[in-house]
Amino acid sequence: MTAGVPTAAPEIEAHRAAVMAELDLIVDPCSQTIGHPLGIRQMGMVEQVDVTGGSVAVTLLPTFPACIFLGFFESEVERRLAALPWCEAVTVRFCPACRAWDESRLSPEAHAVLNRPSRHERIGIHPALQFRQ
Repeated sequence: MTAGVPTAAPEIEAHRAAVMAELDLIVDPCSQTIGHPLGIRQMGMVEQVDVTGGSVAVTLLPTFPACIFLGFFESEVERRLAALPWCEAVTVRFCPACRAWDESRLSPEAHAVLNRPSRHERIGIHPALQFRQ
């Protein structure tokens, strides 16, 4: 237990790490098209991941609410995670359209690959004051 919060079982932590590694391998088709392939985690599209026993629930926030690749993302997440030996069930959800993606969700690596400074760097916010979800 850490600061009053129970520590997750090592097995759950290992399963979560395996899920995150698989999500790293799913490349956003739009980034691929512009010649800078980035994974959905680098793109900041992974909103939430819950691992409970052999079940995994993933919530994605697409870069555009009417994204034509929603089916691709859903099937790739399901296919990759269902292939994990311990995984018995996969649920993929998408954030509601009122929840907007913006470039502040890009990882530092994605900003570097795209050769774009982060919004915080452009407007001069000190890294210690940046808010990350």
